[in-house]
Amino acid sequence: MGRRSLSMHLVLDSSSNDDDDNFFLSVTHVAVNADESGDETKHRGSIIGHRVLQRDRQEGYQRLYQDYFSDDPTYGHSYFR
Repeated sequence: MGRRSLSMHLVLDSSSNDDDDNFFLSVTHVAVNADESGDETKHRGSIIGHRVLQRDRQEGYQRLYQDYFSDDPTYGHSYFR
């Protein structure tokens, strides 16, 4: 007997009273929902199958700093209003 079948058998057993039925039904509902939510794969970060682009971030930072913020910038005040 499968996990769900056993749980439903316990819930629907005619020898139990209504309070027991409600309790078992609630417990079964929680257990089944918890079990089904565990099947989902939770991705964080990269998506499976997508290419990873290697960006040279350090070189980009250095180029940005040189172009705008250094003592002798490539684009000085004359390029801006």
